[in-house]
Amino acid sequence: MLFKAQMHSPTRPIFDALASQLPASSELLWLPEEESAEAESWFASRGVKIDLQSRVTPPLLDLRWIHPSKEKFDAIWCGKSLTAFSLEDVQRVVASLFRGLKPKTGVLGLLYAEGQTSQEGTSTTHRYGETALAALLKQNGFAIQQRGELPRNNDKEKWVALIARRC
Repeated sequence: MLFKAQMHSPTRPIFDALASQLPASSELLWLPEEESAEAESWFASRGVKIDLQSRVTPPLLDLRWIHPSKEKFDAIWCGKSLTAFSLEDVQRVVASLFRGLKPKTGVLGLLYAEGQTSQEGTSTTHRYGETALAALLKQNGFAIQQRGELPRNNDKEKWVALIARRC
């Protein structure tokens, strides 16, 4: 199933899609991201409890060391956080996040960039092919539920949103 992001609020339809798959009074692990304040209030207004301990700025949090409580969360939102890591490191992170989601109902939301890995100053954005990322998710026990492209900032960037359910 596809969803379309609008230019004025590119992540809002993604949050709608994620929230539509969550039961009432869900618990969401929110991993660091630029637009977290707006998103936190948006989810809270829909009755989704957000794990506030995850409000740590990205330089202080290395997702490779994240170990959420076993089967605690209805959803985990990674946003663009995984793009800081190589595909090999993403494999370890996704395996850990899988354990933190409730069986058969837990959903993982993420954004990724397609294309070549790029570096600006000290910041590297890893880009993955959809086939490789889909295979990685499947190997870790996820089934992709929804996919959508975000509007491009320029011709070089193609950002894709995925929502995957724990099998």
